[in-house]
Amino acid sequence: MILVWIAIIVIAAVIIYLLISQMKKQVPPENNKSGYNKSAAIIEERYAKGEITREEYKQMLEDIKD
Repeated sequence: MILVWIAIIVIAAVIIYLLISQMKKQVPPENNKSGYNKSAAIIEERYAKGEITREEYKQMLEDIKD
């Protein structure tokens, strides 16, 4: 009887682990995404203030996409 409960617990743990790992794969990493958004916002702000030219603006946005 104890072996049955241990097997059930192990199977449940494996299922939970697989679900969590699948969820992590589907959701893009927040650090990269938010880092890009922050960088893009800074570049847009600098362009709006006239600190950088249109060409620099476009080039910077391309650079942070990579």
